[in-house]
Parts: sequence; C-alpha cells; structure tokens
Amino acid sequence: MKLNDVWHPDNPRPGASDADLDHADAMLGVTLPLRYRALLKLHNGGETRKMRFRATLPAPFGADYLLIDHFHGVGRAAVDVAGPTVLGSYKIAEEHGLPRKQILLHAGAHWFVSLDYRKHVKAPRVHLFDVQDASDQPLAPDFDAFLKALRPTTATDR
Repeated sequence: MKLNDVWHPDNPRPGASDADLDHADAMLGVTLPLRYRALLKLHNGGETRKMRFRATLPAPFGADYLLIDHFHGVGRAAVDVAGPTVLGSYKIAEEHGLPRKQILLHAGAHWFVSLDYRKHVKAPRVHLFDVQDASDQPLAPDFDAFLKALRPTTATDR
C-alpha cells in the first residue's frame, strides 16, 4: 500500500516538517520509525480512509479487526487545534495506567494503538492496550509491518 493511500482524500492537515518530527523525537526521547515519519510528512495526523487491521482481539471488541480511522500527528504541544498529538502520549498513558515508553498512534473508545519502546528502542513494536480489560497485546513487530497489514474497510466491515 502506498503511504498516500492511508489518508482520507479530504484530510486537510498539511504534512509535518522535518523540524516538527525532530522536535517530537527530542521531546519524547525516542526516534520515530522512518515510515511513520514519512506518513506524517504527507499529512500531520488526522483522518484515514477508515483502515482495518486484522487481529485476534479480546471479546469486548466484537470483531476480528481494529478500525484505524485516524493517526495522531506531531505538534509543538500535547494537544493542537486538531486534537491529541504524540507529544501527549506519556501523560495519556499515565492517566490510563499504561506501561511507560508508549507513543500513542491511535485512540479508540477504551483502547490505544502504540509504538512500544519498552524493549525495542530502535524498532518499536506496535501494541494494543485495552484499558477496559487491562490487556496488552502485540499487533506487529514494527511500524512497517503494521502499515503493510492495513486494508481499507469494506461495506461488510461497517
């Protein structure tokens, strides 16, 4: 899948600059994956084409996929005019009892998809955290694999 195919065609957010991405790396104390940086250079977060990620999920989800309808971008603050950014990850993770070193890519009603830097600093795994049932589930070995597994939703998915 091409990076531009992830974003909704009406996503109004401009791309992040290298300076924005470098600032996020410095503020978070991590290096964001290259493909995530490339994705944010197209649009600095915002609405996707309603992508799905197939996974074996805990019972509360009631589906065999996660709906990824947005990605958090980078900004100069934890929240910008468009909503949360990755800079707010540590605070949000702490508020919800998530492990440290999580960079939140996406937030659902009671769950988060994150880059997990606990053990894999150079190539963080992508994890799902469900705060309702306190589950911590790996989704992909890295962001590249996560991105490759995303598919547009279909009428039967909705």
